[in-house]
Order: sequence, then structure tokens, then C-alpha cells
Amino acid sequence: MGSPFSSSGRQTDCANGGVEPRGSWVAGRGMVSGMATTKITITLPDRQLQEIRKRVAAQESPTISGFIQQAVQKSLENAAEFRAMIDEGLSATGGPPKPRERAWARSMLSARKRGAKPRNAA
Repeated sequence: MGSPFSSSGRQTDCANGGVEPRGSWVAGRGMVSGMATTKITITLPDRQLQEIRKRVAAQESPTISGFIQQAVQKSLENAAEFRAMIDEGLSATGGPPKPRERAWARSMLSARKRGAKPRNAA
């Protein structure tokens, strides 16, 4: 079996057979040398992997690993932004719902029709 590094000293990305420099891809900033990384195995549907490979071939992303890193980073950023919006909304409306408000909301959102007798829990 060959070396995981090319003749230029860059690590080979086994997933797409290309060459990936050591470090991590950061959207808008390129590779960040010296950032600790861990190699993992993930499972993707074939059509997603095909789409990622097309984007790498079109140079929209440096490698398959780079694409996955960008996607994870964006997801983490979106989750943080959403949490900040929720916190801001709660702050503007007096904080999280009180137990009585939660109970009212549950009753209003339940599948049963108003006026119907409550079902017994099984």
C-alpha cells in the first residue's frame, strides 16, 4: 500500500483520490494550518456523494472533506443564530413560558377537538 502523502508532502484525501493539504478548510479563509483535526467515517446517500463530487470537480469546494467541513460549520453557525433569535424573542416577551402557559399551549395545540372528552392515557 502506498504512502498517504503525495510527493509534495501533502496528505492524500482517500475519499476522492485527490490531494488535500494538511490543516482544515474554513469558508472564506481557505486552509488553516495547524488546526487539530480528527479523521472520521460517515455514511451518505449515493446521490449526496455524487453531488459533492460534482462540486469538488467544479472547484466549488477543495475536497470532499472540505465540503463536509463547510457544511458542518454552516450548520453549527445556523444553530447558534437560531438559538440567539429564540433567546432574544424570549427576552423581549418576558422570558420562557411559565408552566401554566405551557399547559395552555399544549391544550390548544393538541390533536383533540375543543369540547371533546380527554382521552385516557394508555
